[in-house]
Amino acid sequence: MSSWFRVGLLVTVVHGLEDVALLSLGRFLPVPVWAMYAIGLTASVLILTNLLNRLIPKSKIETAE
Repeated sequence: MSSWFRVGLLVTVVHGLEDVALLSLGRFLPVPVWAMYAIGLTASVLILTNLLNRLIPKSKIETAE
């Protein structure tokens, strides 16, 4: 199994967990739809950027260009 496939699979699982967390938050803390979009987008960018920066070494990113 290639490392890119593993990273893609992990990102998919993490994104699914984010969605479940946001649905749970929306159930117990009702907020407007626009606020939920803002919370979801911010959480997704922060979590996935941090995850990808840890998983993919900078040398692989630079050589892919």
